[in-house]
Amino acid sequence: MTAEMGRGLEAVPAERANPSEQLLAGFINGVANHERKLALAAIVLAHPEREFSGADGSYELEQRQGKPLAWPSQDATGKQYFEQSLEPVGAVVKISKRDESGRIVPAFVAEPSGRQLRLALCGFLMDWSLRYPDLSVQQVYGGTNSTTEVRVPWVRHKMYAGLLLNGGVQSVAGLEAVMDDVGYSRPLSSISIQVRSLERLGILQKITKHRGYNPLVEIIGTELVNHNFEMISTETRAIYDAMRQEGIGTQILASDLIDIAKALDPTADERRLKGILNDAANPTSHAIPGLQLVDSGGLKHNEFSRVKISPDHLPAITALVLGIETLFSGRNVEHYQTVAKQIIDDPAAINALFAKSRAASPTAKRERRPELINQTAEVIRALGEATLVDIVESLAETTGRNISITLARDITKHLLATGAFTRAKVRQLNVTRQNYVYKPLAEDLPTDQN
Repeated sequence: MTAEMGRGLEAVPAERANPSEQLLAGFINGVANHERKLALAAIVLAHPEREFSGADGSYELEQRQGKPLAWPSQDATGKQYFEQSLEPVGAVVKISKRDESGRIVPAFVAEPSGRQLRLALCGFLMDWSLRYPDLSVQQVYGGTNSTTEVRVPWVRHKMYAGLLLNGGVQSVAGLEAVMDDVGYSRPLSSISIQVRSLERLGILQKITKHRGYNPLVEIIGTELVNHNFEMISTETRAIYDAMRQEGIGTQILASDLIDIAKALDPTADERRLKGILNDAANPTSHAIPGLQLVDSGGLKHNEFSRVKISPDHLPAITALVLGIETLFSGRNVEHYQTVAKQIIDDPAAINALFAKSRAASPTAKRERRPELINQTAEVIRALGEATLVDIVESLAETTGRNISITLARDITKHLLATGAFTRAKVRQLNVTRQNYVYKPLAEDLPTDQN
């Protein structure tokens, strides 16, 4: 393994890592989190006798996906993937070669050490991505870039493994302990950030303390402390009224205190009452200084919330983690090397992988914005006038692109700024939002040829 292997592996503490885990961490951090990087790595690893320049890499990515192109390559794509992803994690080695004009240019060859295992990993992950079309490895593992030594893909992989140790469900504290056991000792906040990101993607679900949590609390004060009375919510006032009615020294279940507060002020929102009391029962909270936690029902503060893999994605995540573990046990390595070679030689498979990858890629979305602006302009011209709903529906019908009303509104703002389009208010839907129809200016309309 080359000296470059050390870069990008900071998420694995050196004193606890072994060479096999280093290889996996590097691969997941630098290759496994993007379908196009997996394909390029597979191409190079499957041809150890070849030397690939950056231009060669871009060419391979483009010509292997067939027509129409799912994701055209930029001239610098291959060089970027080689230098920023594959080389730093030891999948390829940088050398020099002469190009057709005789110039000395950088080139890349497969790293011999670990080549077969890395090729098998490429084969397994590309096959996995094809088997689970609703998930891209970009969504599952996230981006490699980080402002700290933490690398998100490896952290997420270990989180999935930790969750699966307990049937796909863990308390946040339990997940923190599992992560520490496998060599990832980070603050709880770092793990919670990843949980929130994966929750937004629908991969994880968080079961909060507000569901089924009913602590026993003691009233130790009934006066509002450090509060601006006029800024206090209806629900907080109702809780204090209930506390005063029950009196100092009373121990009471949160649910019973909520019932009393609700009876005293029927306008109080029950869900907000629950939220305030659950926060108040948190030992580190000062939401209600007059309440003190007596019994949390056996839960510690950082166990109040539980995290689980979404049932919709549990089969996919299970297959992902177990499949990688199987490869590192020495099984199926030869099989998935063959799978990798079959996929990179199958334009339909590569096209499907790149289409999925492009749809999930923030970079690709930025690249496609000019195209979307032009398509929106064409829709408005073709219709003569169009509301945002018309634009969204027409784009879906004519281009297959499903965009949100918010994005459509953003695009129309750009078109208005060009001066080639205008808008007129049609009607007022409510007090806060107008409904507009968008039109090309008269000089921008198509001329009548009759």
